[in-house]
Amino acid sequence: DRLRNYELVIKSTLLDGRAQLALSAYDIDWTDIQLNENNGGINQIENAGDARVQGVEASANYRLPGDFLVGVTASFTDARLTTPVASLELTPAGKITVTFNGPKANQSIRSSTLVLSAITLAGSITWSCNSGTVADKYLPTTCRK
Repeated sequence: DRLRNYELVIKSTLLDGRAQLALSAYDIDWTDIQLNENNGGINQIENAGDARVQGVEASANYRLPGDFLVGVTASFTDARLTTPVASLELTPAGKITVTFNGPKANQSIRSSTLVLSAITLAGSITWSCNSGTVADKYLPTTCRK
């Protein structure tokens, strides 16, 4: 995998050192992401496509009389996979159907589908992968037979 990371940071101390401000913005272009996957008890590295991550962070501190420190922080991150998926369908019943396609789709699963069904129990959600055309060895570990 490869990362290109750009970050701009501005820090300032004001009011005779009683206030500090910091602001940062970043842009990350992540290509050829690799994930560790367990396939039949054997750990292996799998390719997972590309992603883009952008965001900002800000913080401010002010020292009050009596050595009290008041501070605030905020951040925003926008992280997205950029490798194309041909289609993604979500039904009202909570079933998700993904069709893999595009020039960066693994040839072994190109034009295959993965169907995930939501199972709710006591306020928790788990996912069942009980249909689709993706070969078993390419399914998420929890879905393999």
